[in-house]
Amino acid sequence: MPLRAWCGLLTLAITGAVLRAETPSHGFLLRLFRETDGIRVQYSPGDEAYVDELVLQVAKLAPEQPAAASSALTMANLAERKAEFLRLISASLGLKEPTAKMTESYDNFVGIFGAMGEMDGMRPRRFALWRRAELLARLQAGETIPHFKLSGGNELHYEIGFTFEGKDGELRAGAGERFRQAMEEMEYPIPIGEAGGTPVADIGAGLKQVQEIANYLKGLSGVQRMSAFLVFHEVAEVGIVSHYIKSKDRRWFCDGVANYVAWRTLVNTVGRDEAARYYDLDAELQKYSGQAANVDLERWPTVEDLPGSNYREDLNTANYAFATKAIADISAKHGDDVLPRLFKRIGRTSREKTSIQTVYQAFRKVAGEDMRRYLPRPANAASAPRSTRGR
Repeated sequence: MPLRAWCGLLTLAITGAVLRAETPSHGFLLRLFRETDGIRVQYSPGDEAYVDELVLQVAKLAPEQPAAASSALTMANLAERKAEFLRLISASLGLKEPTAKMTESYDNFVGIFGAMGEMDGMRPRRFALWRRAELLARLQAGETIPHFKLSGGNELHYEIGFTFEGKDGELRAGAGERFRQAMEEMEYPIPIGEAGGTPVADIGAGLKQVQEIANYLKGLSGVQRMSAFLVFHEVAEVGIVSHYIKSKDRRWFCDGVANYVAWRTLVNTVGRDEAARYYDLDAELQKYSGQAANVDLERWPTVEDLPGSNYREDLNTANYAFATKAIADISAKHGDDVLPRLFKRIGRTSREKTSIQTVYQAFRKVAGEDMRRYLPRPANAASAPRSTRGR
């Protein structure tokens, strides 16, 4: 499952019309900086009283206490047991050893999720004090101000953005360190100069807004259980795509297998009951039961083909559960060794020539039946018959 599929967790974005002001006069002075006891504040000349109050109020905040790990498998565990987990995933895919891309993917994902886990212990240390009129004027004059965008002439939007992906949607090397650095250098905005406001009131209200942003970011540290599952999923999918199949019709098979292999890796590591706390297929199927009649896995576009395809996002999300069920049902009937046997058969065809039809033909050789019988039948199947090639 490429990272963009988990945009709510990984493509960091908080967008909202947080400031609005009348059109002010232009002409402004250079911004100033002050650092006191590790607190760095950007502000405009004349706003020194607000800086003083900010330093006082931040110093009174309760010290941060990192939350206890909510998962039996933290990113530190995954880093320490790298060889073990790569061996388990590779064996499920019929590989004697992980491919270079699998190893690279493992390191990158453990790095980025590890960096997210550190958010619990991070308190905002950098701030930018802004009068709304001045901020608006600077943007209208064409000045670039990090995290702020202007729309509709006088409506300001604050965004936090971090790009994890590089070329072809792959996680870029060093993403964890770049994320950590971006969070350490981030400046949290505090609006000041409200009508009738005082430094005490404005700073107090501003810190509450900052805390909302910080809580969102710290929430990323609470997904350690999901993070372990995602690391295993991504590494398995990279193994499939980089070694076996890259055709446009691969989507359901790749994501279904990747989810199932991630779950099996957890079962082999922490046991079935604990694994269900990382990924519960029955709960996922129940969550998306309302989409069952619309699921047609063979027509599920690849991630790179989704933009501009008008494919429904809710259906795209639901498909993961149904693709996983198909692979789980196959393994339940034929045993968990069916997947490595299947991949070894698929591997007889070069990756460049392999398509989902190759997968179907290989499955018939290995299991003696049509793999498509395990796929959900969409409600409109009668009007949109499946391909019969390779049966």
